[in-house]
Amino acid sequence: GGNWGGLVFRADSDYDGLGLQDAANPIFLNTVNHATITYGGGRVNINPFEDKSFDPIHIEAYNRDEKVAAGASSFGPRPTITYNTFHNSANAAISANPNNFDDSLGRGGPHIRGNKITGNTFNGLSVRVEMALGAPLDPLDAFARFDDVDIVHIFTQNLHISGAPGGQITADGTPAHAGRLEVAPGVIVKLGGTRIEAERGGANLIAEGGPSSPVVFTSINDRIYGAGGTFQTNQQSVNSVAEPGNWGGLIFNAGSRGSLDYAKVYYAGGLSTFGGASNEFNTIEIRQADVRIANSL
Repeated sequence: GGNWGGLVFRADSDYDGLGLQDAANPIFLNTVNHATITYGGGRVNINPFEDKSFDPIHIEAYNRDEKVAAGASSFGPRPTITYNTFHNSANAAISANPNNFDDSLGRGGPHIRGNKITGNTFNGLSVRVEMALGAPLDPLDAFARFDDVDIVHIFTQNLHISGAPGGQITADGTPAHAGRLEVAPGVIVKLGGTRIEAERGGANLIAEGGPSSPVVFTSINDRIYGAGGTFQTNQQSVNSVAEPGNWGGLIFNAGSRGSLDYAKVYYAGGLSTFGGASNEFNTIEIRQADVRIANSL
């Protein structure tokens, strides 16, 4: 894999530029349907001084201030990706920034159904978080939702859910709202050496499944759970097995809120990057936060 980059959906590719995209007139035209995508995920020259790595389907989003500056109604594109075959590509089959899972305008992130995903470096949907010196460049600012149950959601970098403490404001001087991540019943999230952290303030993490459709947080090496035609999510390390401490945990900081119901949280309690170094975390850490946990393992 890696002979070419991928299909790239820029942050403004769903936005009509005229301010007409609203709840009554949502515009989600981007579609990839019944395609075969192979040998992508490579590095591409984007200017005379820089190369960049792309995933076979690569979805980009605005951060909070970029969204305000663009006058956009949403954080970025949420394409329909259905009934495709992804095979023999480098990196993840599909990737998106955290804010691409914005659930405004009646749509919870990209619409992903019925894809066959095998033989790629990572067989799933990578939630792509850009980092610099251990700090996230694109935290989750949106009210976001993971609701695609037949593809594994993959984290190889920490996700920080924005808390907007102390009356933060956006670039145009309006109050900033905190981020929220809702994980729908039946969704599988796999992590490697990372954590999901609700920051101080009003951040929310909600993972509520059901008796027959739990939400699963587990190791990227876990071959019990899978989707898209394989249980081998991490093709990069086919001989690795899931072990306690494969990823950090779910962290709730002061003032944040959370709810776990019919959730399964496996193989956490390990190291995760923290301030340019690494630190060890518990499976669930609650630091002066308001968190409900019920019917969970």
